[in-house]
Amino acid sequence: MNNNSDLLKRLLEGDVCLTATNRLSRQIMADYDQSMVASGKMAWDRPMIMPLESWCRQLITSLDISERILTSSQAAFLWETIIQKDVVASDHELLQITPTARKARQAYKLLHDFQAGFTTDEAAEDHRAFLRWQNTWEKMLSEKGWIDPCTIISFISKAIDVGKIKVESGVIFAGFDDFNPVQKSLQDSLQTAGCTVVIVNDHASTTANNGVIAAPDNTTEVEQCARWARGLAAENPEVRIGIVAPHLESYKSLIYQKFLDEFDPAGKVLGGGQLLPFNISLGDPLANEGPVFAALKLLTLARTVSVDELSWLLRTPYIQAASASYGQRGLTDVKFRKKRLAELPLWKLKGALKSVGCDTAFTDVIDALVDFQKSRSKDLPGIWAERFARTLQSCGWPGDRTLSSREYQAVDKFREVLAGLATFDAVSGPVDRSFTTALVQRLTNEATFQAESSGSQVQILGMLEAGGLHFDHLWVLGMHAGAMPQPLRPNPFIPLAAQRRKQMPHADANRELDYAKRLIKRLSASASNVIYSWPLNEAGIQNRPGALLNSLEPIDLPTLPSMAPAPAIFGSRRPLEKISDYKVAPLISKKPVSGGTAIVKDQALCPFRAFAHHRLNSKGIESPDIGLDNMTRGTLVHSMLEFFWADIRSHQRFCQMTDEAILEKLEKVAEMAVAREEAVNKADMPSRLRLLEIQRLAGQGFKWLERERNRSPFEIVEQEQLHEETIGRLHFRTRIDRIDRLEDGTLAIIDYKTGQPDPLQWFGRRISEPQLPIYCQKLENSEIGAVLFAAVRSKPAECRFSGIARTPEMFPKLNERQLQKFLTENGWNTIDQVLDSWREALPELGNAFVNGDATIDPVDKVDTCKYCDLATLCRIHEADHWAQWEDENV
Repeated sequence: MNNNSDLLKRLLEGDVCLTATNRLSRQIMADYDQSMVASGKMAWDRPMIMPLESWCRQLITSLDISERILTSSQAAFLWETIIQKDVVASDHELLQITPTARKARQAYKLLHDFQAGFTTDEAAEDHRAFLRWQNTWEKMLSEKGWIDPCTIISFISKAIDVGKIKVESGVIFAGFDDFNPVQKSLQDSLQTAGCTVVIVNDHASTTANNGVIAAPDNTTEVEQCARWARGLAAENPEVRIGIVAPHLESYKSLIYQKFLDEFDPAGKVLGGGQLLPFNISLGDPLANEGPVFAALKLLTLARTVSVDELSWLLRTPYIQAASASYGQRGLTDVKFRKKRLAELPLWKLKGALKSVGCDTAFTDVIDALVDFQKSRSKDLPGIWAERFARTLQSCGWPGDRTLSSREYQAVDKFREVLAGLATFDAVSGPVDRSFTTALVQRLTNEATFQAESSGSQVQILGMLEAGGLHFDHLWVLGMHAGAMPQPLRPNPFIPLAAQRRKQMPHADANRELDYAKRLIKRLSASASNVIYSWPLNEAGIQNRPGALLNSLEPIDLPTLPSMAPAPAIFGSRRPLEKISDYKVAPLISKKPVSGGTAIVKDQALCPFRAFAHHRLNSKGIESPDIGLDNMTRGTLVHSMLEFFWADIRSHQRFCQMTDEAILEKLEKVAEMAVAREEAVNKADMPSRLRLLEIQRLAGQGFKWLERERNRSPFEIVEQEQLHEETIGRLHFRTRIDRIDRLEDGTLAIIDYKTGQPDPLQWFGRRISEPQLPIYCQKLENSEIGAVLFAAVRSKPAECRFSGIARTPEMFPKLNERQLQKFLTENGWNTIDQVLDSWREALPELGNAFVNGDATIDPVDKVDTCKYCDLATLCRIHEADHWAQWEDENV
């Protein structure tokens, strides 16, 4: 039977049509409805048109044994259980149980469908392992009375043979490229029972309008295809266009991008989950859909939450009050990161969030998750499904905003998965929470999701999904020599000889070649205009043309302009008006500007950085490290040394202390420093981390104080005192770590550093470490004896003073040859000359900030920009590529 009208005639007579795919069932039903409308009918009985497996399941309900048929998920779970137990019993190592179980189930289905078997004589070790699993599986089915879902067709055949099922009408098989022995047995049983069996044959002779195109690469190939399809659709809105690819998985992403370019460029720019103007048959894992991903995240959240996980919770739109509190939660994220906590137990999170002004709706979500994690008992999966649903409801999932059509369908599909957990009650028994959440994750990863949409005139399909379908125009992508016939992929759990003996798929080259020829013949007959294409180059590999296309002539397509949004927008742009925005409004207030010496430092590093940080108050969000970050540890060192010197004050008193007394005091002040940090951040350190940090601080402090002991006598004048400074017309407040009075009466200005400071940053017109040079502005040159960095490091060799001093001998190891050489090269032979250079350079920086200088001009494009948090705001890295991109798109 090869005529569509003959098929419709038999359907009118009451025949059943069984198809290879759901898509073909829908198309035949649509063609039938259209024929009824064309004949003038207003109402009609719809025929039975459905996939073969659906028909078998419908018939089996009449036998009242539906509850005995396992679902595919149940069967997969039981196979994994069997293999896991066998691995333990046989003491074999098997790292991936799930993929192994999947291949074993495929082997079992192949043996059943091809009515085949094999013995241990022709079996290798893997084959013998499969035979053990198969024996256990069949024994389990027999004991429990279960029916394997892959045996339903043969079950129906036997029921027809013994008269338990009667089929009154004729049966049409449509869209099948091949029939396996089990399907042939079903046809025999139907014919023996008196049914007429008809096979629709679409393998007519190849049409004359076939041709082949060789594209330079995959991208060009898909672009040509998308423009061709767009042109046909524009000419005739009723035309049916098919796009087929033997390896649709590898083409899917490229097809999606290029077809969206051509069919919906505005939708590509706007985004928002709109329905596609074309249909791609290959769906995505349900777990990847936004609301489902969020649900899984909520159910699998650990007892300790990282700052990134908290950030996700605060920003996701799929929990209660997310839209209403979006801005507040974003601010909460920023404030919480300032605490510099890398992680926090979930039960402590609520208090920490309240301290930064988090909304109560979000803390209610935290309460719901804490209550959920208290569930530690073992229960049936169905009971866990109810708990999951209640927890998600308590969290306000899937959110307070209106869901898009795609999101709504994904939520419904996920609820179906949760409801389906109850089917595991009979096969798993009581399980714990972690097992059930892992099961849900696996089910959602295995479930293919594709949003339902109205029928599209452009259908993008895999090779098998196109079986039986008819189009006005068809394009077959990726038809190089390696695609058709497909490479052999025999099942690893069935001996290759047994697979070839029964002509199983993907095991024999001659069988695959014959099958490929039939597919090409079917595709060539499925449309009046068929184009085959292949890429000359694919991922750097040169392809050969498919041998099955040798009889086709190359064709040329008319060149159509692209509708891709980026070139279209750029091509239709108006002439750009260039406005220089390097200068902003000057400051007119005489009040101190907040930011301290960081204002001058940022102005020196890059004027735009100072403008963004201190005028726009724009800063990147913080990313805490594991444990304490470097900034927190630096603060702790500053606090510890401040507390240590608070009552000692002088070198003389310090030298009178024994090592034991110093260590005892250091441990005490280290604990005070940690307590201050906890109070500032309103968060306690874990007890073990707290103890380790106190010990580390005390040890680091003791190493540093060895350097202090070897200094000439000094007396501490002040520590951490607040000063008001004026640099040019810029007023601000700052703190100096420490000022010492030396034995010659001059002052040493000291800044603690836990990194490796470089005094060379003090020199030049843009002083990038300005704190100490700024403080020197208020003093006479004669008052200043030294300006020093104090590097407080863990390694004793790295603990040192660095900087400039009138009498370097007062500070051990201060004479650095590199620094002295640099000063000499710049003509600075005395400390007074350096101080005078600061008095000239610093006011320029202060005045530049006050005047509104916001030029994007980093002092060092590599190092300055490497550690800057404003790259996405200033977009300096785009500047180098903009001119080149503009030239390419003129």
